[in-house]
Amino acid sequence: MGILIRPARLWCRSVIMACMAITLVYCQGQPAETDPEIQNGSSSGGIAVDTSPETIAAGQDLYMENGCGVCHGRDGSGKGPLAHTIEPPPRDYRDPSAYKQGTSVAEIADTIAAGVGGASSKMPQYLHLSESERTLIAQYIVSLQHQ
Repeated sequence: MGILIRPARLWCRSVIMACMAITLVYCQGQPAETDPEIQNGSSSGGIAVDTSPETIAAGQDLYMENGCGVCHGRDGSGKGPLAHTIEPPPRDYRDPSAYKQGTSVAEIADTIAAGVGGASSKMPQYLHLSESERTLIAQYIVSLQHQ
């Protein structure tokens, strides 16, 4: 029984991700709608902030599956299980002033791809993620800024 549930979950996730990819392709070139409450005064960097439950859930799944929660915590607090072993400590995504590379969806997605090295951070690059996957994770992270 459990064997049948996992493929169904993966199929659902694939359908959600395909829908998100289609939406992202369609929305490119469209003016981004801005909602001051969602944007919190920052530019979306050309990518509309999508706070739909499906987008946030898909982004959260990818966030957890790719180990973001191990350092930054499931809630984005910067207090994941390994956070105490990292110097400097991981960023608290709930606090927009803690961001060093920008708070927009596009800037966060770029940071996920490039990582943050040097003395200011130990975050690795996540180049194995597609642009749409990085965007979904960034959508989830932006949603944490408003909790």
